[in-house]
Amino acid sequence: MKIPYYTIIAILIFSASSYLKPIQAENQNNILIVNPQTSSPIRVGDMFTINATLVNNSTNTITVKNGCGGPFSIAFDGHAKVEVKKVCNWMAIQIILHPGENITGSSLASNLAYRAIESGTANATITFSYAIDSKTSNLSFDNNTASISKLFSYEISNQSNETIHGTYSPLKQFKSGIAAYDVTCNKGLQLIIKSRDNSPACVKPDTASQLVQRGWAKSPENVFVTLVEGQRENPLLVQKIFSDNIQGLSFREFPLVTNVGNPITLHIGDSVSNGCTIELTLVKISHGTATFLKKENLTRLCPLCLSENTIIGTPNGPGNIKNLKTGMTIFTQDSSGNLQTGTILKTGRTLAPLGHMMVHVVLSDKRELYVSPNHPTADGRFFGELLVGDTLDGSKIKNVEHVPYNGTYTYDILPSGQTGFYWANGILVESTLK
Repeated sequence: MKIPYYTIIAILIFSASSYLKPIQAENQNNILIVNPQTSSPIRVGDMFTINATLVNNSTNTITVKNGCGGPFSIAFDGHAKVEVKKVCNWMAIQIILHPGENITGSSLASNLAYRAIESGTANATITFSYAIDSKTSNLSFDNNTASISKLFSYEISNQSNETIHGTYSPLKQFKSGIAAYDVTCNKGLQLIIKSRDNSPACVKPDTASQLVQRGWAKSPENVFVTLVEGQRENPLLVQKIFSDNIQGLSFREFPLVTNVGNPITLHIGDSVSNGCTIELTLVKISHGTATFLKKENLTRLCPLCLSENTIIGTPNGPGNIKNLKTGMTIFTQDSSGNLQTGTILKTGRTLAPLGHMMVHVVLSDKRELYVSPNHPTADGRFFGELLVGDTLDGSKIKNVEHVPYNGTYTYDILPSGQTGFYWANGILVESTLK
């Protein structure tokens, strides 16, 4: 088989350790998953990785869907769970496989972590999604999309080393790729960031207070980043540093993902954001160096929006959210609960990372919706916190579940008026674009 040549460094891992256990392949239209593997041994409480190879033995060129979660998604049984180990602040490369080529992907380079939670023989399903070159249109996940899955088993043993307590040491978590301010401490300990090297440590609360007061440590809420001209930190590329301001380019991930930066000038106290998880505030300029306070909000992970098949209520009849444009008319609701006709002020389209989960909520009156967990309802809640039996838009929730999203983008719109409310599949929701 031929191995594809890349002109840039991939975020994938192309080799597996010798201790990984091979498992047989599945085959669909001569697209094969071969050698799914788990790192071993795995004990309860451990984080572990999965590797797998996708082989294109078909006669078509395919594009593999790739994102912050890697080139494949994993569905576990009750023996393991998926966690977010770090904020996604990179753009994944495009993976194109010509006939006879293959690619090996690993969860190690993704923003997700897999944690063992129950001992025994565990099962997992690995899924690659890809688009087939139809020869009549460009490779796109908007058409000709297919997927292939493989069920495999692995073993999880009981935790025998009682000194571990189910949590890795701060240094081990940090070296595994978890951001310093996302490190988890054992019960009774508090996370601090060492001032000298920005590495994490877990100490008793009274010790943490003393270290912060003496300037030897920082609380995780106060992480500072220093940049010089030409350096980039997530949403900001610094181009010029002056005595009272900096100039650069701002890169957004929400509501529209873009690789093209927008010019921005920041003075002391000004902030720039990627639109969801990360905010940088300029706090100091000194000797050609700009210092920023970096804040991360992991409760507002991108994307925040609705599935690509959502139907929106408009005066001209139901319309697919993908086809709505700025200036079109739409039904909204005012603060008194009255139906109003408004216009669309903004539209949003966010790339969904591989492994993105959606909430599928079904009401007793048969209305249903697929929506990102952090999208707001019209009554101030988030869809991810809804439970069976709760009331939503005047109806009891009959079923609610978290399911993998197979679409490429999620969507949102902002109607004119006081509230930002609109009807999605007949359910009143609030816009995230306010």
